[in-house]
Amino acid sequence: MHSSPLPADAARVLARHREHFGRGAEALCRAPGRVNLLGGHIDYSEGLVLPGAIDRALWGCAHRLEGAAGRVEVLAADLERHGSFALDDLAPPVPQRPVQRADWLDYFRGPATIYWRCAARRAADFGVAITVAGDLPIGIGVSSSAALSVAQLLLLDALDIAANEPTSRLEWARFAQRSENEYLGVQCGLMDPYACLHGSEGGVVLLDCRSETHHEVPFPSDLALLLVDTGVRRRLAGSGFNSRRDECVAAAQALRTLWPELRTLRDVPAEELERAMACVDPPLGQRIRHVVSECERVRRGARALAEGDLETFGAAMRASHASSRDDYEVSIPELDLLADAANEHPGCVGARVSGAGFGGAILAVVHAAQADRVGRCVARRFEQHFARTPRIEQVRIGPGASCQRLV
Repeated sequence: MHSSPLPADAARVLARHREHFGRGAEALCRAPGRVNLLGGHIDYSEGLVLPGAIDRALWGCAHRLEGAAGRVEVLAADLERHGSFALDDLAPPVPQRPVQRADWLDYFRGPATIYWRCAARRAADFGVAITVAGDLPIGIGVSSSAALSVAQLLLLDALDIAANEPTSRLEWARFAQRSENEYLGVQCGLMDPYACLHGSEGGVVLLDCRSETHHEVPFPSDLALLLVDTGVRRRLAGSGFNSRRDECVAAAQALRTLWPELRTLRDVPAEELERAMACVDPPLGQRIRHVVSECERVRRGARALAEGDLETFGAAMRASHASSRDDYEVSIPELDLLADAANEHPGCVGARVSGAGFGGAILAVVHAAQADRVGRCVARRFEQHFARTPRIEQVRIGPGASCQRLV
């Protein structure tokens, strides 16, 4: 997976693992974050999305614990936290809990349970010690939680000497999605783990969330990505994220009186949009309009990006933010100011809310030569209005997840 010497974060996670557990790791994994250029909140309506893996990642390493079947010991090195749990005393899935757990170890309990229940399909016959660390920003819409799920699943598989036939990357993405749905209470779609697993250094992923297939769209090497953080934190399970999904389900159910074969809002004909909106009460009409128009923006934007038409691509990003703000209502004033400031700068191709919204960051696609200028301009505008300095991370499109045995 790597040539010598190891990347600094890989060497660091291996060193911390040995220091904490007193022995070396047997497997090493890299799981990147992702950005979503277009297609906000439509993966769970089986829409089209345009994400890409980035060059920031979570690194994980692990070794087997013999004679400790079902025990998981965890070191989150960057958080300076450690803990452990056993598979036989795991919390049930979120819908079965009287009160939802708010515990950092849930981010490890979910993938471990999903691995043994769904991937291995047998009782746990070994334990595992896991260390994670990296340079992936948390809470700014680059799907650090999906990266963590993917890393843990791949590490468990690498250590499972009794594993049967190889698991496909699509199956790993589905397992990671189930982990977030069932054990973190976030009703996300397939996009985040899929992008983490299928990313490519040379392009972004045009993913059809219904067929669960994709093709790569080249991403120009002279463009960079800026993540500008509002500093407003949100936890998706406690935000409006799940209610937006519920609204889409309710709207689709109402529209089946018009179109009995309709599966999701993706299936609403664009030419029938006004008729569809008239059949439901607010805010469901706005949710329908966002999904239908966002699917079209993804098609148009991906085609423009492939053809090098950055003007059309940037316009699609700007319209996506406006729709996320006005029709899907997942933006906040801090995000709107950052997006407006970036979009007004000539060095910016386009900017929109990053990730699920409700806080976090914006994503700005910028000409790499002007990235610093765009960042300084946006930061000044934000400081003038909110009297604090936003954190800015510059990232690039990078390769997808990988894992290897070390011994």
